[in-house]
Amino acid sequence: MKIEKRKRKTCVRYRARFMMNNSEFRSSWLDSEKLAKDWASQKRTEILAGQVNTGVAMPLSMFAALWIEKHVEPNKEHSAGMRDKQVLRRHVLPKLGHVKLRSLNTQQIEFLLADIKRSGLIKPKTINNLLGTVKKMLNDAVRWGMIQHNPASAIRPLKIQRQEVTTFTSEETRVLLGHTHQHFIEEYRLIVFALNTGCRLGECLGLDWSKVDLQQGTALIDSIFDGSLRKVVMRTKGKKFRKIPLNESICKVLREMALDGRKAESPLIFSRIDYEYLSHEKFKRILKSAGLEMALSRRATFHSLRHTFASEFMRQSGNLYDLQHILGHSTITQTEKYAHFAPSHMFGLTNRVTFAAPVSNLIAMTKLETKVM
Repeated sequence: MKIEKRKRKTCVRYRARFMMNNSEFRSSWLDSEKLAKDWASQKRTEILAGQVNTGVAMPLSMFAALWIEKHVEPNKEHSAGMRDKQVLRRHVLPKLGHVKLRSLNTQQIEFLLADIKRSGLIKPKTINNLLGTVKKMLNDAVRWGMIQHNPASAIRPLKIQRQEVTTFTSEETRVLLGHTHQHFIEEYRLIVFALNTGCRLGECLGLDWSKVDLQQGTALIDSIFDGSLRKVVMRTKGKKFRKIPLNESICKVLREMALDGRKAESPLIFSRIDYEYLSHEKFKRILKSAGLEMALSRRATFHSLRHTFASEFMRQSGNLYDLQHILGHSTITQTEKYAHFAPSHMFGLTNRVTFAAPVSNLIAMTKLETKVM
């Protein structure tokens, strides 16, 4: 093993190099000689355990399998891990899986993304998510000392034009609530809750009776129903727990459910609702049976109830910072897409900037125009 030393003006960096099974391994430049030796020791252990391919250059497909085993499965939530696996299996490995990891270059990755974009099969946002997965995987390859630099680091994500959110109109909301109250009472209760809180479907179905305080009018959102795992997990999409207010409409519905003995039936409030059924085809059928074809034409889904809550909140003079907390957005940028629903959003803004000639100049100009006439 050899420890290389590189002096800089402000620091000294170290790198470990060694040969094993006819392959050379090099670490990245590290802050101390000890870190370089520790890296070499760990790498040798991984090679002996068969965790690192040696003797031949590792193809991308083999490294992807190693990355999934050592990074994705131990560190990511099940649903996020499934998305990474699907991205690699469907879009990356069929075209680049045979390429040697050390030979992979920026052009190959960029051309792959261009072909995917040209096909029109997936949306630009999904392409950006794909790029993010590839960048993370190759960053780990650099960190593990398998390649010297990340060939995807120079590729910029696609610019995405912000699309208008799909909401239900006041009339459509009235029709939907009336129809479900008459024909789908369980779904009606869930829809009332979603419309009045802006909660996601998974957050609604993961809500426990013990997390609701009807006297204070609050609910703690700290878990979701994970559709892929088919169970409740203690996390939220933004990975932040939040307490949300409950208005009288929600409290009334929850009291009715409690009187029906629902607390004894299950700790989950909406235990009778099937996640997959409602998140896909059933909600469309509910809209169709209610005669809401216009909403269907705008591609309305259950998630549109969340957008409807947010838009109405802003119309009723709510502010973005309160809405950010209620919706559980990690950044205010996510919430800003609802700003234009506020009635005072644009009103009077141009009055803040006024350019006008002095009064004396206006009088002189008026007299001049009178003479000319």
